[in-house]
Amino acid sequence: LGPSEVRYQLQNSGARVALGDLGSSLETLQAAAKGGETPDLEHLFALEQVRGQPVAAASDLPADALATIFYTSGTTGVPKGAAHTHHALATQVAVLVDRYSYTEDDVFISVLPIYLLSILVLGPITSVSTRGDATA
Repeated sequence: LGPSEVRYQLQNSGARVALGDLGSSLETLQAAAKGGETPDLEHLFALEQVRGQPVAAASDLPADALATIFYTSGTTGVPKGAAHTHHALATQVAVLVDRYSYTEDDVFISVLPIYLLSILVLGPITSVSTRGDATA
C-alpha cells in the first residue's frame, strides 16, 4: 500500500500504535503519519525496537478485546475494516489444532502474505499456539 492508503487505514481504525520493519514499510508508515492527519497515532516503531519486549497474552485480555482489523479490497469504494476479537481468533486456532491434531513438533509455512486473515490464523498464530510455553 502507498502512504495515502495506509493513512486512510490509520485514520479509520483509530490506531494508536503502528509497527513497521526497517525499510519500505516503516518509510510508508512515516509518510502516512506525516502532517498530523492521523491524530490518534501516538507511537510509530520499527519492529527491531520492540522485538523481545514483553507483551500481554491474549488470555489476559477480555474475550471481546479487538485483536485485528483486516481491510477489504475496497472493490465497491474505500476498504472496510473487518474487526476480529481475540476470542474469535483463539477459537479458530483451537478448532484447527483439535481438528488436525497439530502439536509443537509440526512445522508450518505460510507462503501467502499474512495480511490475509486465514493465512495469519493457519500459519503463525496456529504454530505459536501449539508450543508448550505459548498462550493462545
